[in-house]
Amino acid sequence: MKAARAADLRRGLKKRAATWPVRIEHFAFDNLLGLGSGEVAFYSPITFISGANGAGKSTLLQALWGALAPEGARRSDFIARRLATGTASVLLKVVDVEHTCSASFVASETSSDASHGLDVIHLDTSQEVDIVLSMLADLQADEGITSGIGEYKLTDDELGEVEFITRRGYRSVSLFEIEEFDRVIPFFEVSYGEDRYDSRSMGAGELAAFLIWWTLFRAKENSIILLEEPETFLSQASQEAVGSHILSKVTEKKLCAVVATHSGPMIAPMPDEALVFLIRTREGVSFDASAPPSLLTQLGIDPPISAIVLVEDMAGAEFCRWILEKYDPRLARRIDVTVRNGEGNIAASLAQMADTRRIKIVGLFDGDVRTTTAEEPRARSTFLPGDIPIERTFRTLVTENPGAFGAIVGREDIPRLLATLEGKEAHDWYHDLSVELGLSRTQLFPPMFRLWNDQDGSEEAARAVAKALSELIDGLDE
Repeated sequence: MKAARAADLRRGLKKRAATWPVRIEHFAFDNLLGLGSGEVAFYSPITFISGANGAGKSTLLQALWGALAPEGARRSDFIARRLATGTASVLLKVVDVEHTCSASFVASETSSDASHGLDVIHLDTSQEVDIVLSMLADLQADEGITSGIGEYKLTDDELGEVEFITRRGYRSVSLFEIEEFDRVIPFFEVSYGEDRYDSRSMGAGELAAFLIWWTLFRAKENSIILLEEPETFLSQASQEAVGSHILSKVTEKKLCAVVATHSGPMIAPMPDEALVFLIRTREGVSFDASAPPSLLTQLGIDPPISAIVLVEDMAGAEFCRWILEKYDPRLARRIDVTVRNGEGNIAASLAQMADTRRIKIVGLFDGDVRTTTAEEPRARSTFLPGDIPIERTFRTLVTENPGAFGAIVGREDIPRLLATLEGKEAHDWYHDLSVELGLSRTQLFPPMFRLWNDQDGSEEAARAVAKALSELIDGLDE
């Protein structure tokens, strides 16, 4: 699947999320072992729940499964071991009809009043690979495994899907569905180059990819799919491909999917409304669409650059970066900030530079030109907070709050330093203050930003800038 196709699918889901035929709207839980109590809202037909190891992703997904499909969940060893206490409740919408599914987990027993009538499919490849191989080993030899079972040869399109997620070029793939052990077991025979082999001799990663493909292949339209760490055993390239394939099948079959994962390649391309980050603290667990930068780094999330933001000067570049790092860290990693040396050069660049399919170009002017910017660049631009240049704002704040600034930088002589800088133009004042403090201009910016952010109204203004940039970039992307 080409990147452009995947981007089109993501935009399509975002536009149609409110009218999707099957939607999980809300999930609440209380006194779950290892997770505690909490609630989380869902805003997309496909939701990726992510977090660090031990955050509780598996517990959350299993509890969701128990509330939606108690009969299937009762067979889970995980629920028998871990969900011995607590309750859970899911608000589900099926063609705009609300269903509330409540579950109680007591002494390893799961009870629920789920009555939605939908198929709920759960797959944990970390366990399913071993389970399938063990079951196949218990069956007879080759002729016994496939004897009397109809062979299904994958079509060219289906073969292309398997090749896409496994990153292998097969000559053919045949599927046999074996009904044993009170369930259906998929058995694959493949031709690869001059070799022929089957599920029993596949590597764990290859078989895991086939099981994910088969699960989505068999899913009926409007089913609910719960995938637990589908990246297990997969290479980085296959992880990204599997994420795109899940997205494709959710769109094609109008599925509702929840994926518990810490795979950077799966998470990185997804929009904020499709992401839920599970964060564990001493006080309990919390959910957020924007993860702290440290968690993004831990998960290996490095989203591709989707926009170039043109700013007037280095102060504007730093201001932009710090606002986004604090209030929209995912957006901060999707953009490249470029200094154009003045508002006139931003306007000229916007007129001369065209967007590409993947990269959007937007302007971020200083707030002091808010009322004088022409209509044409304004359509592709937004403005930093305030109505005066950034360095003048900082000079005013430090002059009026020398004690607060001194506490931030750990200096008691700020009033004396300010006296030596009195009367200087704001740009020179900022430079000379950095010299007096033994800091570079870049190093001086964090304490300046902290002082600014502590002022009344600053957080609201910063969030407004982050939101305006995000909407501007997404709007150009449509």
